[in-house]
Amino acid sequence: QIRCAELVINNNIASSAVEGRVTHEVGSGLKPQATIKPIENEALSVDSGRAKAIKKSLESCYRIWNSRFADKRRQFTFDQLQRQACRSFATYGETFVVVGNATLGGMPLALEVVNPQRVSTPTWKLDDKNCRLGIQYNDRDEIVGYWIRTTHPGDTGIHYEYDWQLFERFDSAGQPR
Repeated sequence: QIRCAELVINNNIASSAVEGRVTHEVGSGLKPQATIKPIENEALSVDSGRAKAIKKSLESCYRIWNSRFADKRRQFTFDQLQRQACRSFATYGETFVVVGNATLGGMPLALEVVNPQRVSTPTWKLDDKNCRLGIQYNDRDEIVGYWIRTTHPGDTGIHYEYDWQLFERFDSAGQPR
């Protein structure tokens, strides 16, 4: 991982190869398209006019979420997050996307692409048989969560903390994160 990342940073050919892969795999990004079929059942009646209105409303919600609320830190659109995830996979061979809850603006879904180098075993967990490579397991060998550093391991300076946070695999409603 470290050698590949260094090569992508310092070598124009490697960097171009990764960017080419991202462009070919992601393109302009995934664009959800709502499809509402009219229902002729009397109890669940949705005529074609109402179906079009629902579709328009859903697509409007997506455009708002994509442009302002997709990223946990409100810096990137969903399209940019897709490119980050693909770039991470091309560089490191893996990628982590944390699905979180954010209530800012009434949109409850926020995503965060995490650099795989930040996923590591905390120093106080080095002797824990249920924690391997930053992944926390239970006694039945099921994944409980992931230990993610608050800063990148390459960050230097007195202002960077070397602390970890456990991101549980499932949220309180039992949905995967």
